[in-house]
Amino acid sequence: MENKLLDIFYSYEYVHLNARPEESPGLIYFQGASGELFYPFLNGGPEIIGELPSEELTDAKRSFRQWAMRNQIVSELIRFNPLTENHKQVPGRKRNSSAND
Repeated sequence: MENKLLDIFYSYEYVHLNARPEESPGLIYFQGASGELFYPFLNGGPEIIGELPSEELTDAKRSFRQWAMRNQIVSELIRFNPLTENHKQVPGRKRNSSAND
């Protein structure tokens, strides 16, 4: 992700400083043919840089689920970044409607 312009929410320092003592910040990174998925835990939600076709997004989700199972992760809370509107990059996500959409 070198030379990529990402919001401060995606810096190690920000995530680490805002983690509670019992929380373990982490990062999922997926490289596709013409895009990348960068997903830090605890803040910001996933960001896609470039393009990831639906089959690559499916591969990324599968990889994440396998990692979660190996690490006994049973739930996920995504805090999307209101500045980058990355919620629009996540197809098929379930959400409540908002007057701000």
